[in-house]
Amino acid sequence: MGSIAFEEMKANALGLAKAAKALGMPLVLTSSMEEYAQGPLLAELADIAPEEFAGRIQRQGVVNAFDDKNFADAVKATDRTNLIIAGVTNDVCTVFPTLTALAAATRSRSSPTPTAHPPRSPTTSPSAAWTRPAPPSPPPTSSG
Repeated sequence: MGSIAFEEMKANALGLAKAAKALGMPLVLTSSMEEYAQGPLLAELADIAPEEFAGRIQRQGVVNAFDDKNFADAVKATDRTNLIIAGVTNDVCTVFPTLTALAAATRSRSSPTPTAHPPRSPTTSPSAAWTRPAPPSPPPTSSG
């Protein structure tokens, strides 16, 4: 399955941010290693959401955004259980935070959005800053 063109992804990302702002939805922005391969967030996000852009969580190589305590705390502070999660790629940027959010009993949707330049191969590793919920207990077995 192919990817969409960068300009289309960019338009989608900016449209999503504009919609969130227009609807009064909390917007938590995060990036990973802006000065390296992953690159900075789209500069246009600073015009759409200046406070959120200035306060973005700048992760240092953490693939799962929820593994970064600052990001996890920022999302928790929104007091929302329905999330829209967007990132450059679904296989790296959105799958891990989506799975973590689902395990924490939130509802999430994921959508690819770009950084200032197209993605390159990630060289990041997760940290243990986010406390993940314990997995569900197995169902009881009946004897007899």
